[in-house]
Amino acid sequence: MNSQEKQMRVLIAVSLILCSVIIFYNAFFIPEVATPAVVYIDKEKNSELQDYEPETSKRLNINSATEEELAEGISGIGPTLAKRIVEYRANNGLFKDVSELQNVAGIGEKNFEKIKDFVYVGK
Repeated sequence: MNSQEKQMRVLIAVSLILCSVIIFYNAFFIPEVATPAVVYIDKEKNSELQDYEPETSKRLNINSATEEELAEGISGIGPTLAKRIVEYRANNGLFKDVSELQNVAGIGEKNFEKIKDFVYVGK
C-alpha cells in the first residue's frame, strides 16, 4: 500500500468519525416550521367592534393608526384626510364601525368605497 492509499484511508476514517460525532451529538439543526398564530375574540367584550382583524393584517386599524400610516398605507388617503381622520377620532372617540369614516370631512361615499377594504375597527 503506497502513501497515497494510506492518506486516503485515513481521510475516509476521519470523515466517518466526524460524521458519527455529528449524528451522535445531533449537531444538525433543523428549524421547526412556525404555525400561524390563532386569535381568540371574546364576542361579549368586542361586540361593539365590527371588522376586527389581527394587527398582522395588511389592513390598518383606524382607531390606532397614525396620520403617517394612514397617508402612506392607504391609497386614496393623503396627508390632509389622514389628519382629519385622526382629529375626528380625537374629538369623537374611537370608531365603532368602518362606515363612520363617512362622517369625516372629505370622505364621501365614493372615497369610502375605495378605502373601506383597507381599514378595520380595532381597539
